[in-house]
Amino acid sequence: MRPMPDSELTRRVIGCAIEVHRNLGPGLLEELYEACLCEELIAAGLEFVRQKSLPVVYKGKALDGHYTMDIIVRENLVLEIKAVDQVLPIHEAQLQTYLRLSGLPLGLLMNFSADRMKDGISCVIGPDVSRQCSSAKAQPLHNQSPHGARPRITRPNHEHHRHRPSLYLDHCPLGQRPWHGHRVV
Repeated sequence: MRPMPDSELTRRVIGCAIEVHRNLGPGLLEELYEACLCEELIAAGLEFVRQKSLPVVYKGKALDGHYTMDIIVRENLVLEIKAVDQVLPIHEAQLQTYLRLSGLPLGLLMNFSADRMKDGISCVIGPDVSRQCSSAKAQPLHNQSPHGARPRITRPNHEHHRHRPSLYLDHCPLGQRPWHGHRVV
């Protein structure tokens, strides 16, 4: 397992995304946002790989198909770019699958169609980190979660999560800013 990206890295990447959104606003295609975000990452001096293709391996055998991650920053932070009216569970599942198959620890799902960029960012942790967090790093916020599901970080204020017991990750690399109140569910 690769080390978790530090909070400084995620803050810088989020700052780059906010700068792109501030200049372009919502309503364009994902490819344009991705290209502009790459320009901002270059200006910030952050190493990244764009459109990284990895083979699909099934039962130890590499298949002809592949999956493609939008951007990988410093070989441990996956950025999945979206420009959709609403982020759906399938979008988060796509990023979770990328993290599981690549072994990378953290991903940011960035929806540039949000009115405010900070409202369009979701942080998703990989399954290896989730297991570590659920066994050692997570601290109760309300009550300990009664179910053994693997934790994942989602955007705050989802209506369907409001009444469920949850945990807060004390080491989430997004920091402690109020709009970063990501919870593990």
